[in-house]
Amino acid sequence: MNWFLRLCGIFVLLALSMRPANADHIVGGHMQMTNVNQEPGHYRIKLTYYYDLDRGTQSITPQLLFVIFQKRDNQRIDSLFANASSTNRTSLPRVPVNNTACTGSTQSTNWGIVEYEREVRLDPGKYNDSEGYYVSNQDCCRSNGITNLRYPALPDRAGFTYYLEFPPMSGATSTNSSPAFLPIKADFMCINRPFTFSCAATDPDGNELRYSLTSPLKGNVTAGSNLISNGLIPGPFPETQFATGFSATNPIPGSPAVQLDRTTGLLTLTPTSVGRFTFSVKVEEYRSGQKIGEVRQDYQLVAIDCPPEKPPVPNATIANYPTTAVEGILCNNNSLTLQAEQNASWKYQWQKDGVAIPGATSPTLSVTAVGVYTVVNSFTSNCGQPNTSRSLTVRSFNQPIRLERPAKTALCPGSDALVLKAPELPATYTWYWNETVISGLNSNTQTVSKPGEYYASVKDNTTGCVTQTDAITLTQASSPTATVSSANPSNVLCERDSLRLTAAGGATYQWFYNGAQLPGAVSPTYSAKLAGIYSVTVTDANGCRGSSSPLTITVQTRQKPTLDSIPPLCGSASSVVSLRGSPAGGVFSGPGVSGSSFDPKTAGLGVHRITYAAPATNGCPGDATQRIVRVNQPPTVQLPGRIVTSKQGIVTLEPVVNGTAPFTYSWTPTVWLSNPLQATVTVTFPQNDTTYTIRVKDASGCTGEASVRILLQSRLSIPDAFTPNNDQMNDTWKLPGIESFPQAQITIFSRWGEVVYYSRSGYLIPFDGQYNGVPLPAGMYLYVLKLSPDTEPLRGSLMLAR
Repeated sequence: MNWFLRLCGIFVLLALSMRPANADHIVGGHMQMTNVNQEPGHYRIKLTYYYDLDRGTQSITPQLLFVIFQKRDNQRIDSLFANASSTNRTSLPRVPVNNTACTGSTQSTNWGIVEYEREVRLDPGKYNDSEGYYVSNQDCCRSNGITNLRYPALPDRAGFTYYLEFPPMSGATSTNSSPAFLPIKADFMCINRPFTFSCAATDPDGNELRYSLTSPLKGNVTAGSNLISNGLIPGPFPETQFATGFSATNPIPGSPAVQLDRTTGLLTLTPTSVGRFTFSVKVEEYRSGQKIGEVRQDYQLVAIDCPPEKPPVPNATIANYPTTAVEGILCNNNSLTLQAEQNASWKYQWQKDGVAIPGATSPTLSVTAVGVYTVVNSFTSNCGQPNTSRSLTVRSFNQPIRLERPAKTALCPGSDALVLKAPELPATYTWYWNETVISGLNSNTQTVSKPGEYYASVKDNTTGCVTQTDAITLTQASSPTATVSSANPSNVLCERDSLRLTAAGGATYQWFYNGAQLPGAVSPTYSAKLAGIYSVTVTDANGCRGSSSPLTITVQTRQKPTLDSIPPLCGSASSVVSLRGSPAGGVFSGPGVSGSSFDPKTAGLGVHRITYAAPATNGCPGDATQRIVRVNQPPTVQLPGRIVTSKQGIVTLEPVVNGTAPFTYSWTPTVWLSNPLQATVTVTFPQNDTTYTIRVKDASGCTGEASVRILLQSRLSIPDAFTPNNDQMNDTWKLPGIESFPQAQITIFSRWGEVVYYSRSGYLIPFDGQYNGVPLPAGMYLYVLKLSPDTEPLRGSLMLAR
């Protein structure tokens, strides 16, 4: 075996010696391991990769080395070589492209399919480790110009590892085959347009497949010179590094972002940037909940800024079927022809179950396999966006035909009927009711009106194949019982109010008023605002209808109350006021209100709103009315307690009044007054002691008053000169009668305004012409004499002579 490997290695090295050092041709690919004839250890191992025909320049390697390692300890178990299916680049089968008119862009997708295959017999005795094995191939290098990978200085440094895990070849997994990826397509993604891409695989053993995005494996190979030596190095294999902003789970910028369905392998996104994006999908193989294998495939998707133009949606039909038919039947190994209208400006690509069918690029397609088919059209001569037809489902006559499910399966009382519908096929239909043929009914659509079990026998007009639809059982339903009730048991609607009506008994509702339908009134409740007759029609889940008994609603008017006016009140000390409202039995409310009384002391000063609500009638509250009550602050008046004057005096009385103007005034008594109806009055030459009282009234009639006492003293004599020369005659300034004014204040000033004499309370020590014991010079002096604190001062001049 070692001799054989060395010999093959020499051969491969010689073959690789012609490869350019800086290779950049691999787009993506995967490995596959298929059991042959259910024989343990007998396998066909295959490697498929996609060659970038626009970027790769190197020749195709005639042979590749597959190396098998044990997972437990990475020990190499076997090595083997596989031959290429073709080494001629020009003759390689191509990866299908729908919108080929876009391939002239710098982001072309001209990819060839290269396959290496080898049938081997492995010793099951060697492959019995419970942790399983993996087979790998390492090659170089990825195609250049990839947007989302971090490249070193040379693109050929981005090596490539194909990787597949398989279980032991003993027990339940002795003949297990790996999952097989479906053929890819190389359609362009249009930025800002939704895009779907199938990464699906099939499993011949029926195992569960789970899909996930993973990092592409870089491998150890960097050039042709180490293809064999480094290819023998076991895992774990290094991962290719993503450029900034990209990752294994976010390999393509998109909004919505990339999503890979875990169970179907369908990739969806709306790309937002142009570029070439590599990503890797891992398919894990599970049996009875345990993982038994794994295979990876690397992909490349190209996003371009597509022109907005796209062809019309192709009209896909089934030949010899009605043009509206979307389902066809295969019988007796016959085929069906699917077709789209022919247009020389279009290219076509048929798909089965979302995956492009290799070579299916004409307007027609003959199919012999069941599945869901669509056709994608794109422009032949200019780049644009593709369009996809409606789906055509191809089924087998061995499969029961499913009737279209009606919206309901219960017949309502009366003349109810349902439409049963089978797929529209070129066939003859025989309908059955409770196993009895319904004569005359031979189309795919039938109207029935009786409860029971229905199905149809379908005979293909071309082949004579007969199959049967599934059955639909119709039942007889009863009419729903509709009821209507109101929130008021007496069914009385209060004036200007609404009354809540409630219906029951159905799934949907329609209200009526006086026999006429109320538009939009389809809720189980309705707010009635008018007197009249209300009813409701209900529909249950079976579409059966029932109507309620009518409900008569009457209107109760509200009592209209009155409330006696309340006069303004003077001060919070005013007496409690009794409130009177009509009709009796209502409710008073407001500040200071207790029962039917208003207390101004409780309410306080200010403007208050008193409400009277009439009593309820038949459950309907009465209306309410309001009155305003004012609790005013009475005016306050301030006057001096007394004023002292003489019979020769003139006194001005000027009260200080606080309150809400305007005011009226009244003085009493009026004797010696200037005007008793003014606020400020003058008392002139009073002859007797008199008490004057002023009464002040505001606009609300509130009053306040104050009094002042005018007192008359003896006559006062004020000389205008004196001679302080010590001749015992007129040596002081004497004021005869000043003793009657014990609170008198006397101030004497020099002619320069200097105070030379001051007496605060009375004139007990007369002015002697000296200041601080020093005689004052002769001359004119001024005096101010205030007989009492609340009288006007007397002013005059005084001559000091020596």
